[in-house]
Amino acid sequence: MGGGRGLAAPLRDLRGHQARPHRRPQQGQRGADELPHLLYDAGEPLVRRAQEAGELRDDATIGDVIRMVSGIAGVAFEDDAQRDRVIAMAVDGLRAR
Repeated sequence: MGGGRGLAAPLRDLRGHQARPHRRPQQGQRGADELPHLLYDAGEPLVRRAQEAGELRDDATIGDVIRMVSGIAGVAFEDDAQRDRVIAMAVDGLRAR
């Protein structure tokens, strides 16, 4: 999270979420019901490392971060400037104090 990168950079790319039609996974592919587990499994070590580095609030969980990102991704913004402001506010709220 330090140095201006971290969570802020990927969040700036959000342009609003568009639902995609649900497709049945092909044989050998993971189903959509496994996605939350994959997000948690991948994100938990990142959250822990950011907390250990003093960059992320001690009380933040991967569930908090996923919900925040999902909320931001699920709305349409008036323009890029508004999206960037909202993302900056969200990232500021995650920073350790």
